[in-house]
Amino acid sequence: MIKVVLDTNILISATFWKGNPYKVFNLVLERKIQGNITLEILEEYSKVLKRDFQLGEEEIQKRTERILESFTTVHQ
Repeated sequence: MIKVVLDTNILISATFWKGNPYKVFNLVLERKIQGNITLEILEEYSKVLKRDFQLGEEEIQKRTERILESFTTVHQ
């Protein structure tokens, strides 16, 4: 199985636009490829959602939980 690590920029692009990052993100959700993430990337993703997109805590939590359910957490 193909394994990928999606960084913050790719996660943000997948969240708001329908380009290639979105397609890769959906492949992870469909379990066609293995998505890997670090807690540091997830923390940065949350900060960017709040700072740059003014999302509320509930929406940010919903999005991060979805990632945690579908991605494998790896440690640096």
